[in-house]
Amino acid sequence: MEDWKGHKALLHALATLRNSPRWVCWIAGGAQKRREARYLGSLRRLASRLGISHRVRFLGSRPDVSKLLSAADIYCQPNSRPEPFGIAFVEALRAGLPVVTTALGGALEVVDHSCGIPIPLGDPFSLARALRDLVKNQFKREMLGMGGPPRADYLCNPGRQLRRLHSIVSKVAVSGPANPSTQKTQARYKSAPRVMHVAPILFGEAIGGAERYTVELARTMSRRLPTTLLVFGTQARRKWLDKLEVRVMRNWIDFRRFKFDPLNPLMIRELTSADILHCHQPETMAATVALLLGRMVRKPVFSTHLGGAGYGIHRLLDVSRWYEGHLHISEFSRGFFGHRTQARSRVIGGGVDTVRFCPNPWVERTDEILYVGRLLPHKGINYLIEAMDKSVPLTVIGRTFPHELRFFEELKRLAEGKRVSFVLDADDSTLRRAYQRALCVVLPSVHTTMYGAFHPIPELLGQTPLEAMACGTPAICTDVASLPELIDDGITGFVVSPNDAGALAQKIGWLRAHRRDAYQMGAAARSLVLQRYSWDAVVDRCLEAYGVSAEIRSRPTNEQTGIAERFAARRTDSRIDM
Repeated sequence: MEDWKGHKALLHALATLRNSPRWVCWIAGGAQKRREARYLGSLRRLASRLGISHRVRFLGSRPDVSKLLSAADIYCQPNSRPEPFGIAFVEALRAGLPVVTTALGGALEVVDHSCGIPIPLGDPFSLARALRDLVKNQFKREMLGMGGPPRADYLCNPGRQLRRLHSIVSKVAVSGPANPSTQKTQARYKSAPRVMHVAPILFGEAIGGAERYTVELARTMSRRLPTTLLVFGTQARRKWLDKLEVRVMRNWIDFRRFKFDPLNPLMIRELTSADILHCHQPETMAATVALLLGRMVRKPVFSTHLGGAGYGIHRLLDVSRWYEGHLHISEFSRGFFGHRTQARSRVIGGGVDTVRFCPNPWVERTDEILYVGRLLPHKGINYLIEAMDKSVPLTVIGRTFPHELRFFEELKRLAEGKRVSFVLDADDSTLRRAYQRALCVVLPSVHTTMYGAFHPIPELLGQTPLEAMACGTPAICTDVASLPELIDDGITGFVVSPNDAGALAQKIGWLRAHRRDAYQMGAAARSLVLQRYSWDAVVDRCLEAYGVSAEIRSRPTNEQTGIAERFAARRTDSRIDM
């Protein structure tokens, strides 16, 4: 019975519910020292003074904690001081209980909005509000409770922890004679190299998977070693995102399609400051400059395809072997670009910031269907609008393009008489909240557009489904390109045939008719993202490909450091939006 466990704060919060029926509070734990006995006595007196002594049961020491957890509906421990981990939280999650605790110490790494309600330190009103909502709202209790077991499994599954331990030990263990080429790759960088990510994105203007992928990968990598992101914009400037330096260069050829294939010769000066160059969208002019510079000064250059293409030396020569490595975001990408059999190619996958993108118990789920992405014909948005019933709301979040304005006009025509909203200026906070309230997110990409044009790579990954799934929202996607790699059909969402509005309508209708099953899918989707799609894992695979030493690769990143700061940033929406 320690006073920093927050018993007094809990009793004061419960006092605001004294007139609410149907709740009883169990406080388990006995006094083992004299001061603890005095503290326990003060709690009994406080409960009596607050008028709730008849509803608060002091159970003393109990050997049957697992039975108590099985019989309870909510677990609350509003700590006033941090504790290193908090195994009691994990046990409550494993029992399927929503957890209410202070956003402090180890609890920040255990409890998120998929399975509980973290509250600010010293905020009794938030504590009382959280308990009131959970006591009165059985549906919310059950939804958060369903998120508990997968979260506990992710944190403390014995098999997974053994695999993690084996991975760490294998990185530092002394092994026998190694292959000379492998040994050379592993030992290339024993100290932290400087990495520069080069991307032809318009910083601050676009919402899209390619932009989000590049920024989040570079941001996470910056927590392990010096990292710079070189991008383009209308004005030259430098910015900082956490520890990531963003160098924005002015596009010297900002007209027509060169707006999306930017170039600035002065970028050479920036490129020479890095030890490793990582080009996103290698079929562009910026990547050509980086590749040529790398060959001239013997600087390793790596590529990652994110779906865009422009002008460059690749139109004249096969330069794939000029790259030190090809780091693909999906198996589909690796096969499409002919690198499946190349030893220097590998799949690094995609990632999601699961602290920022997570369920929010304060946001009510609605019947809203959501699309997020560029408003281009190969995204198949027209089939989604055709599939919508007139009574069901659809929100389309994206960005139009000058060369495809006729498609946007066609979408507005199809949306007439339906509850379709177009949001063309969503920031990151708006996007996250849309994910959190939607019934499902739909990505209806197609190979053959409504105009008969064939698009060979409608998706190379699918960042939108991953972010939605991280928020506990099931996803519906089409069976094209990389999308089936992301979704377990019937478990975390649905995979349907492309160009088929009827198939989309059927799955949307099923989710609306089976709300509880839809929320269970959302919980399974969040669990899948936690297991497979962390940015830490993507960064680790990148650094291994770069040839960075195991010691540097084993440095913790966003899952182990800076969580309190990032929690506070999420509350204030301080992130710089893309």
